[in-house]
Amino acid sequence: MAGQSKQATASPRRAGGQPRTKPAEVRRRELMAAAERLFLAQGLEATTVEQITQAAGVAKGSFYLQFATKEALLAALREDFLEAYLEELDAVVAERPAEQHAGRLAVWTAVTLSVFLDRAPLRTLLFEAPRAYDGARGGAGPRERLAGLLAAGARAGAWRLPDPGAAATFLFHGLLGLLEEAGPGRPRAAVEEAALALVERLVLASE
Repeated sequence: MAGQSKQATASPRRAGGQPRTKPAEVRRRELMAAAERLFLAQGLEATTVEQITQAAGVAKGSFYLQFATKEALLAALREDFLEAYLEELDAVVAERPAEQHAGRLAVWTAVTLSVFLDRAPLRTLLFEAPRAYDGARGGAGPRERLAGLLAAGARAGAWRLPDPGAAATFLFHGLLGLLEEAGPGRPRAAVEEAALALVERLVLASE
């Protein structure tokens, strides 16, 4: 009887043992993936909630169970981008010993350039201004992490920077400006070389 009662209260299943409905997180991911494709193909303004739900294969009501508005979905995509980038950034920086300040700064620059150039179409769509990069779920973003690296190096005497926070803002905004120049007229390799030189000359030259 206990087994029959448990079976009777289980989620309804389709033929073949598959659940009738997908978990909420799966639905959420499907909506985000569909929205990302549409945003990249036709732009933010031209994409409607109805188009997103049709592309994801869900009812329109399912969208509003996950996101209050299209802008809320866009914010979720932005947060996902940041979290993936910052996870990679932290892992690579952590591979360098804490006392290797120049090496940590170099890999911060290299990872940031790699991720931002590899995902340039999505990045430029999601982030309209430098401040939009400031933190995922209230945490420290790339500029704040850079400021921490610069402050640690200054304390150790690796370089002289009276205001690591201001230096981080200047460098991060400068890198974003250089990234905007990547394209047919200026190959990726040239942009990466210019960005690395910018960091080296402005920071390491202050020793």
